Amino acid sequence: MRLFLLLLIFFLPLVAQKLPLSLPDELTVDLANPVFKEGILTTDEGGVIQAQGMRLQARHVRYFSKTVEGEKISYVEAWGDLCFERGDDIFTGEFLEFDFSTGQGSLKQGRGSFGLWYGGGDLVYLCQDGSYTIDNGFVTTCEDPKNDWALKAKKVRITPCGYLNAHNVTIWLGKTLIFWLPNFQTDLHSLRDSPIEYRNEVGGGEATRVGVRYRFFSKQDLRAYLRAEYLLLRGPAMGIETEYEPSNSSTRAYTQSYIARDHSLADPNERLRWRMAGHYEGCPLKHRTTQARFDYDWLSDPELASDYRLDDFNLHTARQTQLELIQQTPDLTFNSFVRARVNTFQTINQELPTFSASSRPKLFGRTGIIAGTRASVGYQDFVFARPSKEKGFHSSRLFLNERLYRPFYLGSLACLPELQATAIYYNQSQQHDAQLLASCEGNFETHFRLF
Repeated sequence: MRLFLLLLIFFLPLVAQKLPLSLPDELTVDLANPVFKEGILTTDEGGVIQAQGMRLQARHVRYFSKTVEGEKISYVEAWGDLCFERGDDIFTGEFLEFDFSTGQGSLKQGRGSFGLWYGGGDLVYLCQDGSYTIDNGFVTTCEDPKNDWALKAKKVRITPCGYLNAHNVTIWLGKTLIFWLPNFQTDLHSLRDSPIEYRNEVGGGEATRVGVRYRFFSKQDLRAYLRAEYLLLRGPAMGIETEYEPSNSSTRAYTQSYIARDHSLADPNERLRWRMAGHYEGCPLKHRTTQARFDYDWLSDPELASDYRLDDFNLHTARQTQLELIQQTPDLTFNSFVRARVNTFQTINQELPTFSASSRPKLFGRTGIIAGTRASVGYQDFVFARPSKEKGFHSSRLFLNERLYRPFYLGSLACLPELQATAIYYNQSQQHDAQLLASCEGNFETHFRLF
């Protein structure tokens, strides 16, 4: 009956007035008790308009359609209990203007969902290409309009593929401003949880702290975090972290930087303390025969790591700064190793650098004897952190190790005799002369399997 009345309302005015009003293809208009006047179809009792990939419902709807110079124009205004769907995105708001002919419009005080995310603002522009531009906008993971946290910006743009770009960004926890960023970019589809993590620890005096960790950048395999904390007996601290973990590669890279203003009772003089650490491992030449591992750890003082201990902020670099390169061939493995002293409070044996090689174990004819060789050459500089009776020294170092072994079996008993010789040469020592160290040892192992 409603459809019949709708057709009648459309048909009679067209015949009487001869207006070129026509519905666009694949557009359905279903309004409750509509009124047609001056080419505009109006209802205040609710209605639904559907097109391919779109659906609009509202209590108050004004709709008109006409043809101008051979082009169809289908335009709608809607408000009151408003819900607008376009693709997988759903919007609510106060007032919608939308042109079905061009596929673009605007939504006042709009709020929508983008996958797992929610966003909106004073004015949401629905662009023809499926993107959105928001004035005075916000983005959050909170479904409730009273957001626990939100990212706010003067201008926010969300592309059809879910990539967000915002300028002059502020981060809010409830009604409290915690961060400001000049620009923020991220892939909303790559964020599966809230980028805000809260921290509240109580115990042991200086261990009492409150803080927040914010993921301000996420795109494909790269993520970046900001950290802000306040330690009850020490003061404020902040940090920045990055993580690079490509899904199609074994490469991994992490960095952590931390700075704190310490005014603890143990040290009444306020001072600035910091730590910068990083870790990399992977194949820099894009093939697995060459591998690299790099660690660095630079601290302002030796106690910082224990004073500001965080389980989720530790790369386990052991305060070492070192680089290792490994090149593998079918018969040899080459290794280049550099360890440098960047923390002046450390006692360390620097290797600047060390080159080593080891051969694949080889079988001597039909004897059954297997031989393996390892050799290295390097420059070492042993440095003490504090003045000591023993002075540091630097020296070239040569190393050679030869191993011979032959496994054999006596029934279910496996036997492995082994002979190993090692020689190490230093051209300089603490006694200011060359030193040669040599050793030779033999081993015999047996294994018996019993069921």
